[in-house]
Amino acid sequence: MPSRAVLEGVLSLQACEELLLLARSLAVVGYREGVCSATIFEVAAALPSALIPLVAAREAVRAAVEEALGLELGLMVEFTGLICWRPGSRIGWHHDANRPYLRQRTHSAVCYLQRAGSDFGGGTFQFQLGSCGAEGPQDVLAAPGRVVAYDAQEEHGVTPVEWGERCALTLWFTDVLEHCEDSRLLAVLAGAPQHLLGLPSSMWLLEDGTDLQLCRLAMTGFALVHSGTLLHNAEAVPDGQEQQHLSSQGQASSELLPPGELAAAAAAEAHSQVAHQAALDGLLPRWLQLGALFAAD
Repeated sequence: MPSRAVLEGVLSLQACEELLLLARSLAVVGYREGVCSATIFEVAAALPSALIPLVAAREAVRAAVEEALGLELGLMVEFTGLICWRPGSRIGWHHDANRPYLRQRTHSAVCYLQRAGSDFGGGTFQFQLGSCGAEGPQDVLAAPGRVVAYDAQEEHGVTPVEWGERCALTLWFTDVLEHCEDSRLLAVLAGAPQHLLGLPSSMWLLEDGTDLQLCRLAMTGFALVHSGTLLHNAEAVPDGQEQQHLSSQGQASSELLPPGELAAAAAAEAHSQVAHQAALDGLLPRWLQLGALFAAD
């Protein structure tokens, strides 16, 4: 059974152009430096009609990957996202199940929407090992509708994007039913709360309750605080009439915001600064060690 494959013409040029327009319309910054993304849940919330071409593309890629890797009817989709890499963005050697909370991933696929060399420069996908064990990396150049599929344990990387914007449809697959994205997608379409959007909790919530979504917040010097208590999990913020705010390290004033609203307020109360600083000093080293939340190719 092959562990990787490069497939041609999985999506038509028209389908690629539709997804490219969707990515540029809805993708937002924030998940890693120089990269914008739009998950299938965000598309469902912002423009439900756009799910038709996105889901059609997802299923076409899944079917092609299952056939190429000998996994017919064996893959469920854990994550669907439109990922756009901008100049300077890159990622070194890694595999897609390289965190304890990502072990459910079995395979990955990237379907390119553009052509390398004419739509963007650089941004080359590379397997660390050459094809059939050959020495040196194996490069896969982007072309509309071309899919690179591989075992989630395969080491790979992306060279720096030099110019333009490199956009692709990225899928991660699983064989664990609980991690299939379809049930969450149906919940969003049925009008479920907004907190169900975005990444599945398995990708940001550790077993001890630590919320990896707060990593970058902490790195910028902010902490999520409610009623003078430092929160380790964004889901711990109460709903309703509670006052909520963010506090910044090293400040001495405070600002209370309207009920249910979060913002980067100037500071916390002076009398709580010592406690907040001590808590942050304990959390920051661990957050820094956890590193990037995840890396899509």
